[in-house]
Amino acid sequence: MAIIRINVTLVTPLLGIVGIYNICKIHILNYLKTNTMKKIITLLIATILLSCNNPMSKVYTQDSFMLDMVEVRESNGEETAKKITAYVLQQTMKDAFDKEAKNILAGKTYTELLKQADDLAAEMKAKEDEENA
Repeated sequence: MAIIRINVTLVTPLLGIVGIYNICKIHILNYLKTNTMKKIITLLIATILLSCNNPMSKVYTQDSFMLDMVEVRESNGEETAKKITAYVLQQTMKDAFDKEAKNILAGKTYTELLKQADDLAAEMKAKEDEENA
């Protein structure tokens, strides 16, 4: 009988410590999981917001053009903003004089407009070189 009491006496505190250890371990693991998930979700949201924040991926609208050009100038430089502005003004004037011409600016992103501006500049330079030769 004495052996059983000793075992029960030794086991009872041991079970108590193991139980507390398991509770603490589970609590710590849950804390780490929630913290890790919070960090992952925060990074994911930040990445999405930053990737959508590129002003060159915005679609051209006449109402927001000036504000968009300020953002383009801050993120991509003065030269890029000037190229896009000159191209938009040129196309707007062309559309104003030719009522039947379709608006080629509508629905285009600023990246597409910059590419079109570069293509038009290269085409004009080629014509100029052809005339001079």
